[in-house]
Order: sequence, then C-alpha cells, then structure tokens
Amino acid sequence: MEQKKSKVASLLSICITYVALSLRTYKELSLLPTCLLSRLLQKSIHHKQLTNETLRLFLAPDLTSLNLDFTGPFLNDEALEMVISCCPGLTDLDLKKNLGYTETQLCLSLIHI
Repeated sequence: MEQKKSKVASLLSICITYVALSLRTYKELSLLPTCLLSRLLQKSIHHKQLTNETLRLFLAPDLTSLNLDFTGPFLNDEALEMVISCCPGLTDLDLKKNLGYTETQLCLSLIHI
C-alpha cells in the first residue's frame, strides 16, 4: 500500500521558510549542518532573498560544495570573489542556470584569485 504525502508542512519546513524569509536578521548561518544550509539556501533563492549581503551568511572556510544553481541578477564578480575568498576548501560550485557565467570564466576566476 502506497503512503500518501501529507499536504501539511513539517515543522522543519516551516522553520526553514521562516529563516529564509528573514535572513537579514541573522549574523551567521554557516555553523548549521550542511543539509540544513543547503535547504535554507535553496529556499532563500526560491523566495528571492539571496543577495551579496545574505550570501555571506552561508559561507565558511570548511565549505566544500555550494549550489547556486538558479537564475538571478545578484551573482556578480564581487559575489564570486567573496565565495572564493571565504571558502578556500570549495571544490564544487554549481552555477548551471546563472546567466552570464560560463565554466571557462569561472575557471579563470578561480585561477586568478
């Protein structure tokens, strides 16, 4: 028998949405577990709350993977430089849907910084 997915939001989902909608009230989020950070980042992107300023909340030196796979005007050279300088251990950066950046440009950015 197949179990139906509940249409009632989980407490965790409600909390993630709340934090995503009020990012500017927090000083740091990078200490959260990676699985929560990832969900929170995607929720922030979905609700158009991610800016250069709020992106900084998610960055940490021990971060190895970052998914910025969305279309949004916030991601500029300053944001990329911030990601690269704040996350020296980053080995996986996903920018698939970002307009204006190609893999070659990203690789050149990584080499020059």
